[in-house]
Amino acid sequence: MSEQQSELRPRGPFTGSHMLNVKNARLRSEHDVNLLRNRLERLRQEERKALKKIEETRRRADQIVSLKTRNEELLDTSCPAAACCGVAPASLR
Repeated sequence: MSEQQSELRPRGPFTGSHMLNVKNARLRSEHDVNLLRNRLERLRQEERKALKKIEETRRRADQIVSLKTRNEELLDTSCPAAACCGVAPASLR
């Protein structure tokens, strides 16, 4: 290389390779941001799914408790002697 060509070559922080490195770092950062954004969305979906399942379980538990209470009331009204005679509800079926 001649002395004149080396003088024309840019020097300092804004050389071609430095700019390329900055560009690549920015692209990697943007890609990481997108990956994190997608991960957050998946986690939010999982949370919504879990909360829905919890709510369904609570609703089902409430149904079971109300059915049990209703069945006990029906048993008490249909056979009042069962409570004082010590007859087990299973034997009444």
